[in-house]
Formats: sequence, C-alpha cells, structure tokens
Amino acid sequence: MTITMSNPKQILMIDANTRNLDLLAEFLSKQGFRSIRTTSVEEFNKLIITNTDGIGLAMIDISGFSRDIWLACEQLTERNIPFIVVSPKQVATIREEGRVHGAREVLTKPLVAKDLLSLIRSVMGER
Repeated sequence: MTITMSNPKQILMIDANTRNLDLLAEFLSKQGFRSIRTTSVEEFNKLIITNTDGIGLAMIDISGFSRDIWLACEQLTERNIPFIVVSPKQVATIREEGRVHGAREVLTKPLVAKDLLSLIRSVMGER
C-alpha cells in the first residue's frame, strides 16, 4: 500500500553498495517517499549543500566508507537535517560515533521494515 505524503521533502541516502541502495529506494518509493541516492561521499556532500530545503532526512550506511563519512554527518547537523546511521553490526563505538555526530538513531543490519518506516515517519513528521 502506498501512502500519500503531505511532506514533499526527500530522503538523501548514501550507501557504497549500489544494489542495497536501489532496493531501499524502491522499498521507500512504494511507501510514498522520494529519495536522492549516491554511493560517493563527495557527491553526498554536494547534495547536502545544494538540496538543504528539499531534504527531510538522510540515511547513511557507513559500510565501506572512511572516517570522512562522519564529516558529512557534521554537515547535516550544521544544516539541521536529521539523519539515521545504518551499521553492518552492533558495535558500541559506531553507536557512540553516530550519537556524537548528531544521528537521531543508529540502526544495525538487517533492518526491520516496519520499525524503519515508523522511525522515518517520526523523524519526518509524518503519522
């Protein structure tokens, strides 16, 4: 079932794995969410700067990225764009790093669709 959303803002997503990125974007699209996606930290940073008003949430899968990804998180925080960090495993240092850089939540794979949607809707102000 697709939900019509009153919030026109998009979800900015970064993931080094193109297939996972495409699957998540397709899933979110079926739920009524629009997304912008990239596999590059450099492009992610450009998108943050050029689309500030159009981004309602960022989702960052930190797998495969260097510590530069945390600098991108700081840009999101500076622009008051909420973000969620996705980690391949439950590691206390990743959870702490995410919180220090302003993440609303640090999720561990595999993601639970129902919980993810609830979190996204909450952060983006949807019901």
